[in-house]
Amino acid sequence: MVTERIRAENLSKRFGNQVALDSVTLSLYEGEVLGIFGLSGSGKTTLIRVLGGIIKPDHGAVTIHTRPSVWFAEPALDREFSAFDSLWLWATLFGIPRRKRYSVIREMLNLVDLDGVREHRVGTFSYGMLKRLEAARALLSPSGVILADEPMAGLDSRLRERLWEHIMLRRSVEKHAFIVATSRTEDAEMCDRIGILHEGRLLACGTLAQIRGASGNDVVAIKPLDTKRLSARARGSGIVAQEHEGTLIVQMGPDTRPSDIVRQLGDEISAVHIRTQSLDSVLEGLVREQSASKRDPGN
Repeated sequence: MVTERIRAENLSKRFGNQVALDSVTLSLYEGEVLGIFGLSGSGKTTLIRVLGGIIKPDHGAVTIHTRPSVWFAEPALDREFSAFDSLWLWATLFGIPRRKRYSVIREMLNLVDLDGVREHRVGTFSYGMLKRLEAARALLSPSGVILADEPMAGLDSRLRERLWEHIMLRRSVEKHAFIVATSRTEDAEMCDRIGILHEGRLLACGTLAQIRGASGNDVVAIKPLDTKRLSARARGSGIVAQEHEGTLIVQMGPDTRPSDIVRQLGDEISAVHIRTQSLDSVLEGLVREQSASKRDPGN
């Protein structure tokens, strides 16, 4: 049985008239990376801070089985300390035994390419270096739960790849659990499950395939030998297609496979291209559905 590390039920939070979270319910399990995907202002940071115990929700409850480490979007570091001394302080707060601190700190500094400047004062660091040191600080924690708010923003591709390798190693070997709140589709698609957050509401949560499937699945673009003849054949086969610049666009249903379409229309097709929905397009679709339901709550 998979162990639940965090359970949040009906979390709501307002800042004045601004709704930051609206009845959010989710669970995080051992050995899982859960992505929270949304645009800026969707409530991601508030969710991370509520789950991390930094702020209290107005309504709802959070059950935490392991005290989490929070990986802040904006570095939480004392600028007067050296990089090494800053991490030494946090290692002490995290309860890492003194005999292990030096090696663990050097390991994290090497991970983020800052070991060569470990004695430099944090206040002299660029923003990119501060982001890397914040990653080292959060990952220094021995906690089995890490809550990361836009962790990869502002980092180069090589370091992002290295950090993802580290996250996946801890996930698979040590069964650590991560929540990664991000507006980057590349990061969200690395996660085991993804929650789509918009205006404080969790619009969907599941694997990438489940979320794409619930939002209309993939699109098949068909280049016909003869547009009119293929359109007529599609209608006769019960295939709903839209014509766009000489190409027929077929929106796949949950029980439809591209091979079925090709089999029915095969001898009229010159080329087929399957367009997988991006998370951005999934989000757009879910937002449209939400807006439509608000306009017509009876349906």
